[in-house]
Amino acid sequence: NFSSSDIDSPSTSTETATYVITSVIPAKTGNVVILSYTVNGVTRTASSDSATYPIIASSAISVVNGVASSPLSITVPNTASKGAWATVNYYVIDSNNSQSATVPIAINVIPPNAPTANSKSIRTPLGTNSTLVALDGSATDQADIGGMTIYINTVPSKGWLCAAATNSTACNSKVAAGSSWPLSQTFYFVPDVVGSTNYGSDSFNYSVVGRPAGGISSAAAQVSITILQVNRPPTVFTYPQSGTQGVNLTIQTGVQGTDPDSGNLLTAYVTALPSNGQLYVFGSATPLQACNPSSGPFSPSSPCAVPATLLGSTSSFPVLYVPNPNFFTNYLRSNNPTGTAPDTFSVLVQDNFAGSANTVGPSPGVSSIGQVSINMQEAEVAPVSANIGLNVTRFDGVNSNTSTVPVLLTGTDQNSEDVQSTFRALIISLPDSKIA
Repeated sequence: NFSSSDIDSPSTSTETATYVITSVIPAKTGNVVILSYTVNGVTRTASSDSATYPIIASSAISVVNGVASSPLSITVPNTASKGAWATVNYYVIDSNNSQSATVPIAINVIPPNAPTANSKSIRTPLGTNSTLVALDGSATDQADIGGMTIYINTVPSKGWLCAAATNSTACNSKVAAGSSWPLSQTFYFVPDVVGSTNYGSDSFNYSVVGRPAGGISSAAAQVSITILQVNRPPTVFTYPQSGTQGVNLTIQTGVQGTDPDSGNLLTAYVTALPSNGQLYVFGSATPLQACNPSSGPFSPSSPCAVPATLLGSTSSFPVLYVPNPNFFTNYLRSNNPTGTAPDTFSVLVQDNFAGSANTVGPSPGVSSIGQVSINMQEAEVAPVSANIGLNVTRFDGVNSNTSTVPVLLTGTDQNSEDVQSTFRALIISLPDSKIA
């Protein structure tokens, strides 16, 4: 008893199927004789048209001690129609010329099974060197196993796919759509640089194709890519300020901040107040308070917050400094370098970045602490001149002599920063004619 043989046929190549003869007369020696075969309903003898229909191997199959020397090889061309394609009739004859009954082998051609490409998903932050993408597939047909190739259908739009042996910064072999690669090829996904807006969802599709000589392609599999947004902390810049004793000082650009990531809004927060005055947000009658820097993150509505004014790509945080009336510093005069130290206040800058499962980095981003120094020049006060009274003895005119009396003009400086020796006296009226 023999069963039919089901084989698959590729789309572009020829396949050979084998049929093992397992039942012959025991302990006998003879040969397997192919009587005829039928292809697509047309019956032909084994000895005719063998060149046109080479489905049977030309070498004879012998039987020794009841065992066939080799399987029956049946070649199925790629033009073979699917379904009941052919029938091969054979019999076995032994050395005594005893002949078995003719046995048919029904050859049913079944379509090959397409291989399967496996869907993937990866997550990677912006700016990473590259992330391994393991593209692979599976096959159920023996002819496909070990011989599949990878076909790149589409490429990512927010980065690029790299074909390389290792994860390297020199990975610059960009993979193009429509290219084919061996199944063993290593691929990496390279996202855009940190600070780019190319984050979020991305993808590309690939297929696996069976057999080295070309076969059936799998359905497209998608590689889903999640590119994580990267937040970086802002930077604070502070600049020294100067004003005049008793006069409110407008600090427009003394505190500035920049953020390396586009889209973030910045707010400054006072972390240490001045010792000789108060700070106000413009338009507010309530003095600013100090926030403990270790208690962040802070809210823009907190009593230490200073909103930003944009100056191009830089944020400025204007405040009003109201000095104590008697406060001034002596640092503005070279002749008196030692005096009251400048007043100072400290700030930090915080962005409004809200993190999520698809972001990395600080949330929110916070700068280091910067300090603003304030020098207040002493208000100028006019010096005070001293009143001087002179008693002059007049001669009686006997000898007609004159008397010369020296007069020292004196005054008092009201500013500690001025040097008295630089004063000059200004005569604003002259004595009458009796005195020269």
